[in-house]
Amino acid sequence: MIIGSVRVDGTGAVIDATLRPHFSVIVFMALWCGFLAVATAEIAAQQLSNGVFQASGLIPPGMVLFGYFMMRWSFFAESKKAKRFLEDLALSPSF
Repeated sequence: MIIGSVRVDGTGAVIDATLRPHFSVIVFMALWCGFLAVATAEIAAQQLSNGVFQASGLIPPGMVLFGYFMMRWSFFAESKKAKRFLEDLALSPSF
């Protein structure tokens, strides 16, 4: 989401913008990470009580990291495109 304003300055246009993920993405990621945090805690508690480490216990934390980096990368890519679009728009002669 892009929230901001465009104002005319003596030398051109000035864009003040804040870019952030959509609310539904934030909610989904919070639920995703929360579910996986609970799963990680359950698996860790079970492995500690059994005294045996299994590599499968690393899957939930790996999924959290994958989700986090997937969201960060996609947000960065989209925000870069939006910033470039807004800069081109501000520089266009029709503005």
